[in-house]
Parts: sequence; structure tokens; C-alpha cells
Amino acid sequence: MTILVTGATGAVGRGVVDLLRQAGVPVRPASRNPAGDTHKLDLTDPGTFADALAGVDKVFLYAEPSTVDEFVAAAEQAGVRHVVVLSSISVGYPGADRNPIALRHSLVEDAVQRSGLGWTFLRGGFFATNIRQWAQPIRETGVARIAYPEQQVAPVHEKDLAAVAVASLLEDRHNKEIYTLTGPESLTVREIIAQISADTGKPVEVHQLSKEEALQDMTDRLRSKEAAEAMLRYMERTVGVAADVTDDVERATGTPARSFQEWVRDHRKEFVA
Repeated sequence: MTILVTGATGAVGRGVVDLLRQAGVPVRPASRNPAGDTHKLDLTDPGTFADALAGVDKVFLYAEPSTVDEFVAAAEQAGVRHVVVLSSISVGYPGADRNPIALRHSLVEDAVQRSGLGWTFLRGGFFATNIRQWAQPIRETGVARIAYPEQQVAPVHEKDLAAVAVASLLEDRHNKEIYTLTGPESLTVREIIAQISADTGKPVEVHQLSKEEALQDMTDRLRSKEAAEAMLRYMERTVGVAADVTDDVERATGTPARSFQEWVRDHRKEFVA
């Protein structure tokens, strides 16, 4: 059995590759910009699909809707049996059909469900790795510029996302399961910054962005004004509202989700000059 891991240079993909190798499972890491033993696979270029999928039994798949039909067809042609999709918690929220981020992931889920492939969907909540966007400014200036400091999120550690992915790839009981993956507690973004400050011993000032500044910042990061506006609307709605917290990490792996404090410990050096 060989498992293809797309996005193998990303935080979650790297974790999936590492865990599979620790389990002694043949793995084919793949990336748009490969290096070392990483295979060439551009999810926007169907011309790269056949070679990457040759001899593959299962796939860990990042969501790319523009060519998902072609990818699914190539996977079926290659004899792939199961696909684990890294999706988004937004797919399950009200108004998902009007949310560009939710639509991006639901299109991929729908295409995989329509196929003859086995599947598992990992609907990740707020990825703790997103907090790294403030690492450089905290390290260099001691200031975190935030759109909605009182927004509440439940940061999920990338190690937990990878662990659920690997369990879903290796154990048949996860077929046709949808996991909504969150961290174990709801925190405001202000509390998150305070935890980083406390752990590093570095004072951090929170600067709240104006709506205009927030829109420009989010547009630059998402490269889409429409997606930025949708994201900011969602963030505004979560101010003062406890984030959803699930036990799906434990349900899938048998181990409770890692705390945010553990994530900070794992990434402490990134926030210290």
C-alpha cells in the first residue's frame, strides 16, 4: 500500500508524512514545488495527476475545486480506494452556500462523494498555525494587529489534524466519516496573545485594526476581496460567542485534542527575537 500525501510541505501534510513513515507505511509526499524526495503534483494542473497517482492506494487531499473532477477521475483510473480530504468547518455552518471558503471545500467534498472512492472528510476549525501570522510582528515589534480581538476560536493543533488524517488513512472504520476538528477550548484572540506573552515572557500589545485596515490585510492574505469580506463577516459574528468545541479528535484517535498551551510550547521560538 502506498499513500499519496498532497501538500506535503505544509504544516499538516508534513505531519501526515512523518506519522506514516513512523508507522512503516510507504508514503509518496507530493507538492507543487517539490524538493528532495517530494513528488511533483500541482493540484491545479491535471497533467501532473497520473504520474503522482500511479500505484497509489490512498490519498490525503488538500481542497482544490478547480480540477477536483479531473483528480477524482485520475484517482479512480489509478485504482485508488480511499481519499481523506482536509476540508473546513465552514462547510457545516448556516449560509455555507454563500461563503466562498465553504464553497471551495464543499465542491471538493461533493466531487469525492459522487465518485466510487471511499472517503473521510476532516472539517478543520481554526488552525492554530494561523496564529503564526503574528509571530514576526510580535518578535520584531511586540505588537499584534488584529481585526477582532474578542473573536472566539478553538485552535486545533496541526499535530491533531495529522493524527486524525493518518488514523483515517490506516483504519477502515473511518470510511464515510465526517470529523469536525477543533481544539479543546474556546479562547478569544486577545487571550491567545496573552498566552503567547505569558509563555515567552515578552510583553505584547494588541492593536485593533479598523475595518478598512482589516479588509486590506485579509485581502492580501487570501488574495480575494470576496473571500476576505466573507471571512471578516464570520469573524465579526463570533465576537463574544463561544467557539464550537468537539471531541472528534479523541473520537477518531482515542487521544484528546492538544491544548493551546501545548501548541505555544511547540512554537515558542517563533515568537521570541
